[in-house]
Amino acid sequence: MPSVLLVAAWAGALTGLVEVFLRLVIQQRVLGKSLFFGPHFVWMAPVADALLFAGAAALLLALGRVHGGLRTPRAALFLVTFLFAVSLALLYPGLHRLAAVVLGAGLALQASRILAPRAQSVWHLARRSGPWVGAVVLALALGVSGWRSARAWQAERSLPAATSDAPNVLLLVLDTVRAQSMGLYGYARPTTPSLDRWAREGVVFEQAISTAPWTPPSHASLFTGRYPHELFAKWDAPLGRGVPTLAEALRDRGYRTAGFVANIEYAGYEQGLDRGFLHWEDYRVSAAELVLSSSLAQTMANSRGLRWLLDAWDILGRKDGGDVNRAFLDWVGDGDGDRPFFAFLNYYEAHEPYLPPAPYDTLFGSPEPRKNWKMVHWKHQAKRVAKRKMSAAEVRAERDAYDGAIAALDAHLGALFRQLSAGDGEGARKTVVILTADHGEQFGEHGWFTHANTLYRQVLHVPLVIHFPSRAPAGFRVREAVSLRDVPATIMDLAGVEGAPFPGASLARAWKSGAAALTADTLLSEFAGQPASTLPRNSRKLMKSVHAGTLHYIRNGDGTEEVYDYRRDPLEETKLPAKGAAASTLEPLRAWLRDVKPNAASR
Repeated sequence: MPSVLLVAAWAGALTGLVEVFLRLVIQQRVLGKSLFFGPHFVWMAPVADALLFAGAAALLLALGRVHGGLRTPRAALFLVTFLFAVSLALLYPGLHRLAAVVLGAGLALQASRILAPRAQSVWHLARRSGPWVGAVVLALALGVSGWRSARAWQAERSLPAATSDAPNVLLLVLDTVRAQSMGLYGYARPTTPSLDRWAREGVVFEQAISTAPWTPPSHASLFTGRYPHELFAKWDAPLGRGVPTLAEALRDRGYRTAGFVANIEYAGYEQGLDRGFLHWEDYRVSAAELVLSSSLAQTMANSRGLRWLLDAWDILGRKDGGDVNRAFLDWVGDGDGDRPFFAFLNYYEAHEPYLPPAPYDTLFGSPEPRKNWKMVHWKHQAKRVAKRKMSAAEVRAERDAYDGAIAALDAHLGALFRQLSAGDGEGARKTVVILTADHGEQFGEHGWFTHANTLYRQVLHVPLVIHFPSRAPAGFRVREAVSLRDVPATIMDLAGVEGAPFPGASLARAWKSGAAALTADTLLSEFAGQPASTLPRNSRKLMKSVHAGTLHYIRNGDGTEEVYDYRRDPLEETKLPAKGAAASTLEPLRAWLRDVKPNAASR
């Protein structure tokens, strides 16, 4: 019955188009929520559902050879209406999957009973409208691809001339990599041998502090030089258009600009981080993205049972460092070699669920104990839950896997550094390279895991290396604490651009003027808090911390205070008294925080 396959594919394509409409109109426009899909989602969803529905129909026909009752029109109509109803029900996040199945079965039972006597009319409608549905999907695919290519081509043609001696700029962000777990910062394990060698040729900042303990606000500060409270009205808002970005500033000075992102959900275009980039790669056209674009296929692919059966626990379609490197190098090779570039590369190896490839999966320990922990998958993210219940051995296994992931990332960085230095090494000499991380990670310190829940140094202390042989001294280490908000001003300074529209000060003052230029800095970090019951109560409201001198002062969301001397106690294991003799030292910091008012410049 070829007509059954035709009707199934037709119904699937229509289901996908309805999904696209509901997500774009209800989820994005009405509710103001991120889709966590790329622009190609508009055609990939109907294609994915068409293939899924047709596959299910083919299975029904095969089973019908055994049981004749499954080859009836009513059975076929029940199948497609059931898949249609379940697909749409799964769009509602508050509905349990089992409830969606039961609801879909009930609706399909009634719909198939009504439509069965009219089966020929349904087949006729599918045959007549099928080509039009296919044309719509094809037009969406060509439109998205053509629009993106045309926009990038026109933008690059409109670039002004760049100065003849303008250097290239490369910003490398190691997502979720904490300084504490890097050999470069004294870690006992050799997690970063390639980075250690490369960093000897540049400036290493020993106490670089992120402005936030999670991805969007930290990246936003790296791109704008502003603190999170100046940029975001709420914790999950995208970066608005009220402040200039680093990519915009360099683009307006003749730079080709491009971003290559592996953390596609929280460092992607929906977070507003693509502003100013002429070329942007986050979501990609792939089999994994095709599966994730369908609510039903996504639910099936992320089911624990199927994951267990296939022994596949990683994020579906995760980009590794090799993917990011190749995309960047291809873009550089295809471009105008006479024009400088600014490229942003985001690496995702060290993010949950810490599943490094061989041989890095066993580099620091066996991965076996980790398989006992429940995994939660959602689109492009995966995490382990109930970490607070882990034994000491299981926590150690998590850290072993995390360290292995950093080592795997380090190998990709080494490959990139070799490419930059290939030939006569002129490419490396002409390129300002800034390597850092957006935030760190916790493994039971202070009783907490992962990130985006505290302001301890495990999530704030990150790597920072500046490599630029012509202007940054080799083998120079900066002991004083610095903030990542100074990165945009630093890049503009090293690129020789005057009048840059960024607050903060160039970190080049560390080797030009010495430690005295940094010791007076007060460094702010913030976390706006998430309305999640899984977070500690003191993390559900605005939290702030200040690094000043040798002290790290934290004011939690519930008003409680914590103080640590991070020089003597880098792991922050011993609280200092916030009252008594220390009060005179802390009062200026409290006063400084009281003066920090929300600006929401991007609203």
